[in-house]
Amino acid sequence: MLQTVLKTLLRSGPFLIAILLLVGCGSTSQINPDGHQDFPLSNAHTDEAEEYAVVNCVLPGQIRRLGNMTYMGRRKPLKTTVGECRSRGGEYVLEGPAGYQAALRIWLEAANQGNAEAQYYTGEIYENGLAGQQPDYQLAAVWYQKAASQGYKRAAVNLGRLYEQGLGVTQDDREAVRLYRQAAGLDDQSSALLMDQAVTAGDGPTMRSSGADEAPVIDLIDPPLTISGGSIRLALPRDQRQQISGRVIAPAGLQSLTVNGQTVPSSENGFFRTELPKYRSNDSDISLKIAAIDDRNQRATLRIIVTRGGEPVPTPATPAEDFGRYYALVIGNDRYRYWTPLDNAVNDARAVARQLEQHYDFEVTELHNAERAAILSTINNLRKQLTEKDNLLIYYAGHGHLVERLDEGYWIPVDARQDDNTEWISTRNITGQLKIMSAKHVLVVADSCYAGTLSRGSLSRLKPGISDDKRMRLLKTFANARVRSALTSGGVQPVLDSGGSGHSVFTKAFLDVLQENGLTLETERLFLAIRERVSSSAFDLNVRQIPTYEPIHMAGHEAGDFVFVPQ
Repeated sequence: MLQTVLKTLLRSGPFLIAILLLVGCGSTSQINPDGHQDFPLSNAHTDEAEEYAVVNCVLPGQIRRLGNMTYMGRRKPLKTTVGECRSRGGEYVLEGPAGYQAALRIWLEAANQGNAEAQYYTGEIYENGLAGQQPDYQLAAVWYQKAASQGYKRAAVNLGRLYEQGLGVTQDDREAVRLYRQAAGLDDQSSALLMDQAVTAGDGPTMRSSGADEAPVIDLIDPPLTISGGSIRLALPRDQRQQISGRVIAPAGLQSLTVNGQTVPSSENGFFRTELPKYRSNDSDISLKIAAIDDRNQRATLRIIVTRGGEPVPTPATPAEDFGRYYALVIGNDRYRYWTPLDNAVNDARAVARQLEQHYDFEVTELHNAERAAILSTINNLRKQLTEKDNLLIYYAGHGHLVERLDEGYWIPVDARQDDNTEWISTRNITGQLKIMSAKHVLVVADSCYAGTLSRGSLSRLKPGISDDKRMRLLKTFANARVRSALTSGGVQPVLDSGGSGHSVFTKAFLDVLQENGLTLETERLFLAIRERVSSSAFDLNVRQIPTYEPIHMAGHEAGDFVFVPQ
């Protein structure tokens, strides 16, 4: 259980990926003076949220007629909710270890007949492991391969992850990258504009390249701006920013890194921070020259000119319709009855909602101090409402919890008891909802931990330094790919609920980067800027907190990235 902590409360609890039947509490809602729903505590019946649990369903065969002969068609397997399975007269088994054997019987017949979707779900069942058994990665790989060979993108992603981690197959980074790009549907010309990355602990992904003879590249992370022609101009109010951060991608190895001739330290993966020079009274602008030399004596330079005041250099406008419609569900829970109340979650949620509405033209639904059934029913309603042309962001601020004995993660509604996890929201269920959702791009932003040993290799990252035209063309290509990803405030450790001037440290960074941004911005670049700010602020408070950004395993992620388009 979470322990009572000091006034600066730590939010904790990983958001683990899997799927579970939920049995929840009902709720009665009221409207706050600000017009948003606030859900008081109640003791309503406990089976309302069961309707939204995602299950393996088998629909009855349809009666068909061929000439004078009438016969019953085959039963059809389907991934859907309990309520929809019941309404269509189907039978279902709950997802989770106890139900995997029955689920295998549902999908295996269609898989053996060559149905790619059934082959994919059969592979997932073997990867999860049947009841009482360890995962069978070899059989999972066999079924993923069958589905991937038919062009089923999700199977290619899952198979790529097995190759990346050496699970059930010989570890092979090149094959993993090939499968990820197969899922992305990119040609060789587009693929050449992407970075290949490996999973690393600590400060972030290791950059790979197709050849060690490539020259180094300097990428500006915070602020997240594109670089053209080896120089960039920033327009900042006096003393607004004290640091900038970036990374050097040096396939041949980094020999030295200097700023205005002075050596600056960098991490093993090339990440660095540097202080901006102080303005003098006669300065109209200040200049930095960043230089990187690799082990083959190849050089890269970046000149940054910082102008005091004025307007930032305008960036080309991007029609929002190129990326579809944007929706958000923003949840903030402070008023816990059985858990220690939080100070800033509702305030954080309100600020995030305003930012998304006013700066990025999201249609926002807000839930404040929400019970379990309210959260699940709202997600379920959005699932039924949104189409393949739509994007959805789910923001959650509140308590989370990890039951290590069960290796299970949860979000905690305001009415949940500490000693009864049937009232908590399993992140397995949320993952299941994302899997069957039609929306093309879905991003979960969790200001409580979302954990798990998830691969980051299937996120498609643009190489720094490419032209604006090429960058925009790739982002529009990604707009057609199915994205399921999670941006989180930390890993499995507790995270700060305050320390950000009325917001949590993570949400303060999230809001500030979005407010300052003028680009059509992929979440990967947003994440890198947020991570630099959060880790720096947390260090000042003597806390280690490093945000994460990952594709959500087994939620149907295919390729690409969630893209923010400012108005």
